[in-house]
Amino acid sequence: MTAAVSYESMMQARLAELLAHPESFTPSYRKRYEFLRSHCKGLTAHATYAMTQVLGRDASRGFTELPEVPNLGFPEAHVPDLGYQMGWHFIVGTAVATDGTRYGVQFMPFSSAILPGPLRESFGISEIENQVMEVHLAVSREGDRHYRGAPTVVSGLDGEIEVRSAPFRYRAGNTLMESPNPSGELIPLHIIGTSWDRSGSQPIELGVDFTFTEAKAPFLQGNAGAAPSLAGVGTLYYSIPQMKLGGSNNTLRIGDELIEIESGEFWMDHQWGTGLVTCNIFAGNPRSEAIRAASLLAPHNPGGWDWFMAMFDGDHQLTLATLHGADDPAHYDQRSENPPTDMHIPVFGARVDPYGVKHIVRGQLVIDDWVRAERSPDPSIYPVTRIWHPNRWNFSLDGDVPEVMKSFVMNPIVNGGQAGFFAPGVQYSEGAVTLSGPAGKVGHGFAESVGYDLSFASAVMSIAGLPVTQESVRLCESARPGLLLRMKALLFLLRPSTRRELDKWKAALTLN
Repeated sequence: MTAAVSYESMMQARLAELLAHPESFTPSYRKRYEFLRSHCKGLTAHATYAMTQVLGRDASRGFTELPEVPNLGFPEAHVPDLGYQMGWHFIVGTAVATDGTRYGVQFMPFSSAILPGPLRESFGISEIENQVMEVHLAVSREGDRHYRGAPTVVSGLDGEIEVRSAPFRYRAGNTLMESPNPSGELIPLHIIGTSWDRSGSQPIELGVDFTFTEAKAPFLQGNAGAAPSLAGVGTLYYSIPQMKLGGSNNTLRIGDELIEIESGEFWMDHQWGTGLVTCNIFAGNPRSEAIRAASLLAPHNPGGWDWFMAMFDGDHQLTLATLHGADDPAHYDQRSENPPTDMHIPVFGARVDPYGVKHIVRGQLVIDDWVRAERSPDPSIYPVTRIWHPNRWNFSLDGDVPEVMKSFVMNPIVNGGQAGFFAPGVQYSEGAVTLSGPAGKVGHGFAESVGYDLSFASAVMSIAGLPVTQESVRLCESARPGLLLRMKALLFLLRPSTRRELDKWKAALTLN
């Protein structure tokens, strides 16, 4: 660890800066930040990372802001840009063992910057030293169950993170993504990772050692790679479909079993940014007063999303998503004995044809089966929630799509659910699925559900080392604007100049 720099001193400085510069048209976080300042002693990397999740929307200030329209170039975009608030490389797909058994695999290094640029520089630490990273590894064996390792947390201050561009190398502790290509191109790509599933009486080691030797070209999500970019906050985002395993040394580990893999098709998302627009973790404050004022008058949004990847027979790939809204509370945070009712929601996304050309798609999704989260990768850190998560997805797509995509169903390859946790304590569900159409199986994919557990504040606070009481949890949950602040926002929005600015951002957002 860098001399005289500790996570305690970093968080104390961060909270002091936030207290000294409250933002307009933003609920007051003063009491929350004073409470957090009184509990910063002896912070670990993991606890510090968790504490950043209970900061307010103003905590996005000072990190690299998103351009309205990005200019992403390759291979440069493959390298993590650590000036942003967070980012991740996310690789998922299906591998087939030499005995024909199918395995769903998720591999994700996720980085988070603790201090914004100017404050980081005042401590004299590098962008890498400013990072805390969590690594996810999960394996689902068809006909068996979902094995999920507890997230591994590593620290830049402890020298556990490495980033190189040409050739590409990205290391978080013992987890590694690297390519021998001196130009910086990503393919061929070698990934190595290990984790431990502690859901049972004995821990189970999980491991992956894969080499991808071919893939389709990257394509940009959203508007030229902005998905979305809203007054400086949002994410940059591209995808690489049809990543294929090659060579003869691809293996998975589940406990004492070393499984030889014969083939596999995977998908990679690289996404990074400042202030997630669609979630209550890493939620950001736009750099526009008009947008901040308008958001105070909007219905409270639970945050969260569902995301899907599908690889169809015939070399067609598809990615879809849907965002959670304030108008559908009956399907989130559900813990009753009976599952939720059917959920009907619109979806949007893109398909990639056999020539690598991207086509925009839209449609409808019906979720008509649910599964409870009855397992935790480490119950000593992440309590079992018993939250209901989606367990079957029925899609109907419109417009110019191949016949095989017009109507299909996703079913998990295992029973019992595929839920896990982000390292700060927020639950999500992620796992492999099969694709079925009217005539039978038509491919394979992955389904993700984020934001179905809305009562995560106490879990996050416990990991951060904060006292968990009814009063402290209420203090650290989403702040609601008071009547006076909403009235000020309403008067501000009546100004013609404010209306013109909002119209400009609405027009820009429709492109994302």
